[in-house]
Amino acid sequence: MESNLVILDKHIETIFNDIITAGIIDAESKYCSIAKDRCLKTCSHFYPLMEFLHNDKSEQDFLLHTSYLGVWTYFLDDALDYSTGVSQKIRTNQIASFLLLRYYDWLKKYNTSTVFALFNDYFLKYSQYLIIEKKWAYPELYKKSYGDTQTIFNKALICFFPMDLLELENEKNNYSTIKELFHYYFSFLLLADDLTDLEDDINSKCLTYPIIRYYDLVGELPQSKSDIEILMPELLKQLDDFARKIAEMKNKNNWKLEFIYSDIDSIFSLLKEKQIKL
Repeated sequence: MESNLVILDKHIETIFNDIITAGIIDAESKYCSIAKDRCLKTCSHFYPLMEFLHNDKSEQDFLLHTSYLGVWTYFLDDALDYSTGVSQKIRTNQIASFLLLRYYDWLKKYNTSTVFALFNDYFLKYSQYLIIEKKWAYPELYKKSYGDTQTIFNKALICFFPMDLLELENEKNNYSTIKELFHYYFSFLLLADDLTDLEDDINSKCLTYPIIRYYDLVGELPQSKSDIEILMPELLKQLDDFARKIAEMKNKNNWKLEFIYSDIDSIFSLLKEKQIKL
């Protein structure tokens, strides 16, 4: 049986070959190479699901198209936050639109209004988040909807749609426990990402949970990464709490969670490298 990483690599190759064939990215460009590496990392967070799947052709197809969704979020994020210049923004938006249409076309196989209504609801809520996180001058809006540890996962809300899709497709199986695991897992990943990107987020005026916690405590937005040092013990404890809840679920359900634990170990090592006190 092929490993998670081998299957993930094949799926990313398939997706990028699709984009290249469409003529909207240069296969030989540095941009394509960097994007592929980053999409491997982004989509790897879906592949712990393989522990709960049967690895048949249908579920391989499900994982492939889940990666289409993950790659879409990467290029959308790139278009909104990182692309510089009009031509680059147009290119990344074109790629993101192409991927979203590919995913939407795949959903047609379900041929049910329930699936499309659910996806459109996730899409709307995800879009609202992308707007609110940019409203630096209105932190109360962010605080109201995303200001506690229970709502951190909303930053990547669209990534939970595939789990609901699994639940709809397999009514006899209970995916609620698995979805709870991924709530903790994605919350861990997103908080860790916020901690490592604090300086960039403050400079680009992008609201995140650590920034809004500082605002809640002090009454003003931070001007630099050093401002948030006062909150670091609290934030790291919350990160550790997510890891502990994952461990509790692992032990209770006798799961392996090898992919997830590899991520957790790597992230704690990265935080140490960045001299964030653990």
